Amino acid sequence: PVATSVSNDTNALCPLLVQALPVTVSLQILHLSYNHIECGTISDEIGSCLSTNKSLREIYLDYNSIGRSGAASIARGVKFNDTLRVLHLNNNSIGDEGTKAIADALKKNISLNHIGLGRNGIGQDGFMALRQVLEHSNNYALRFIHLDGNHGHLSVTNDQGPQQPNHGQ
Repeated sequence: PVATSVSNDTNALCPLLVQALPVTVSLQILHLSYNHIECGTISDEIGSCLSTNKSLREIYLDYNSIGRSGAASIARGVKFNDTLRVLHLNNNSIGDEGTKAIADALKKNISLNHIGLGRNGIGQDGFMALRQVLEHSNNYALRFIHLDGNHGHLSVTNDQGPQQPNHGQ
């Protein structure tokens, strides 16, 4: 059967889609941006799915309302996922606490190479958690971190002393 109409009620459709993720073996890219996903059941299910799913390579969750607890749920799934390459959580109000959870996941994750954390209200504590991961982890896959539109800044140091801060980049 072919679907001829689709409900615009993303609160009803997203859970159904997310519940199917653990059994899918071919889906590689999932865009769920702008779907009013909030912290709670859906973000918990996404996190749970990411811990076992071996087909997803990219997931885009930008412009939802995931918040810090939703980010923590997703981070738990990302922590041991070895196939996910791209994770976008831009504009989800994850703040410092959600960023710390993501940073903790990055200590163990060996596959993510691109992460979007822009416009999330991340302050200095979140930036410091990310800096510690970059300086002290064995995560050599990570190539891009988008941090535009946040409040903190990363300062890079080398043998010659501190470099200019990279505000939100």
